[in-house]
Amino acid sequence: IGVPAPPVGQLIIAAMKHLGYERGLAPCGTCPDEPGKFMDEFSNLGPTIVSELADGAISQYTVTPEMFGIRAARYEEIAAAPTREGNARIGAQTIAGKRPGAYEDLLAINAAACLYVMDACDDWADGTKKARAAIQSGAALATLERLIDFQNADPKAGRAQLHALL
Repeated sequence: IGVPAPPVGQLIIAAMKHLGYERGLAPCGTCPDEPGKFMDEFSNLGPTIVSELADGAISQYTVTPEMFGIRAARYEEIAAAPTREGNARIGAQTIAGKRPGAYEDLLAINAAACLYVMDACDDWADGTKKARAAIQSGAALATLERLIDFQNADPKAGRAQLHALL
């Protein structure tokens, strides 16, 4: 669960532990170019402060883009589009492997964190490689399409909307 500021991570993880969660991450990404501004996800711009619940213990540590096997990006490389549709297009194209570079890195490191929590990778860099392989092979897009099929009253229309963004 991404958090908007570093102190919130410990609170979220403590609440997760209290609620019976066995494992969890609460990342808060930083942006060295924008001091005092944070991302509620793992950051490919700079260090990410991570609160973690594992084996009943709560810890906090910092990870860097380099630990994921990527270079640190610049804010301009992942800045939001001016419209919701523009942001949806960026997201869809990134999942479809049509936005290599900083957007794909951002998606891959956050997917790597999911793999890490599931014990499905050896380390952050391995998780990033696996996530990138899913993006580049089309498996990530196929998974999104299955999700659309499952949750939409009209899956055909949902897929059409997705593919219009690609």
